[in-house]
Amino acid sequence: MSESRVQMKEGEKPWYVGWSNCHPDVLSEMRQHYEMPHFLPQDAEHARMDYIFIGYDQGAVMHIDYISRLMWQAQIRGHKTWRLVPPPDCEDVCSPLTFRVDPGDIVLLDTRQWYHDTHIDAGELSLTVSSEYG
Repeated sequence: MSESRVQMKEGEKPWYVGWSNCHPDVLSEMRQHYEMPHFLPQDAEHARMDYIFIGYDQGAVMHIDYISRLMWQAQIRGHKTWRLVPPPDCEDVCSPLTFRVDPGDIVLLDTRQWYHDTHIDAGELSLTVSSEYG
């Protein structure tokens, strides 16, 4: 990717990527830069994999996650709007929900049950760290 696109210079197409890391040495280095949320239960198991999501504009398209546990996401930079849509078996009694996260906010969510997408404020770079717990 060109430096111009990385910086989202005028005329460039937005981009958004997410990836996971499970290499013990890299994970150890990453976790030196942030802590697990302090309000998670003391006996909660934490995944041996963390995720990074970074980019502009659309963010993640509507989907559900195929992961083993509940998920937390910490918004590090930028502002992101989440849209949650209930699963089909609940859509007649559950309403969609939209909320915005700011830097420092942490979302706890069962992304295995709720369909979700995200949108990043225009012109902002969003950086999010995420992991599973349970």
